[in-house]
Amino acid sequence: MSTHRNDVAVRMGPTAVITLLVVIALATLSVLSLTTAYASQTAAAKQDDAVRALYANEVQAQEFLAQTDGQLLEMQGGSVAPEAAAEAVCAKPFAEGAHASGRTIEAAFQTGFRTLTVTLEIQDDLTYQITSWKTASNIDTSEQITLWNGN
Repeated sequence: MSTHRNDVAVRMGPTAVITLLVVIALATLSVLSLTTAYASQTAAAKQDDAVRALYANEVQAQEFLAQTDGQLLEMQGGSVAPEAAAEAVCAKPFAEGAHASGRTIEAAFQTGFRTLTVTLEIQDDLTYQITSWKTASNIDTSEQITLWNGN
């Protein structure tokens, strides 16, 4: 009885093993690279939205200041008290959302999740001084996200 083997052995030398490991490493690195590129693109898009909202609020506030300056300039010829001037400015259509308290005017400009709050104080000579120029985010931080519950 003769036995004949039909098994063919796969012979892998050190070069083939190293080549296989290099191919696996390159495939892994390419997947990581694509994931990082996507995350960077998402972060850049969020930053773009935030900057656009910031500049949109700045433009609205600058237009409000220009309109306020024009209104106060018109009132400088008469004998108008600073408190009355503040009320008169807030009554104008361009000052929607602005409110007066004494000689102080506060206006808020919101775009997306950003709010710019501007506070002006009307002086005795019916000019204004900017007392506050604050940007804030309107993101709800009360929502809790569970990243890991310990299980």
